[in-house]
Amino acid sequence: MNFSIGLQDSGVPIFFYEFQHRPSSFAKIKPEWVRADHGAELAFMFGGPFLMDESSLLAFPEATEEEQQLSLTMMAQWTQFARTGDPNGEGLPLWPSYNKLGQYLEISPTPRVGHKLREARMHFWTETLPAKIQQWQQTQKGRKALGEL
Repeated sequence: MNFSIGLQDSGVPIFFYEFQHRPSSFAKIKPEWVRADHGAELAFMFGGPFLMDESSLLAFPEATEEEQQLSLTMMAQWTQFARTGDPNGEGLPLWPSYNKLGQYLEISPTPRVGHKLREARMHFWTETLPAKIQQWQQTQKGRKALGEL
């Protein structure tokens, strides 16, 4: 997140997302509490719902019509981004650039703009842990200084 904010501060537009759709193909292989895991969006980005050759790792012919539409939307967004540097275009859901408000796109069959993704968890990584590491380092320096006496 800090890296994204740094890039955004330098004028580089950042488009951040979280894929939140549980693919219907997960029903056979994943526990129900798993919504979407790392890389689940790849099948949608590369047209998996339309691939019928089950030898392809991206294919899932059991995709619903809703999932086919999600795939079409995502392919259009990524193509638009590759073409112009901006995933927004006519007929596509609004995807705001990431900014200090922490806006990002929650990708699902009904996409929406989210704010401050997992803010409490991110606070741990960006604030709490660095402070604890610094505190520990200061303690170690103090112990070393006492040992030198």
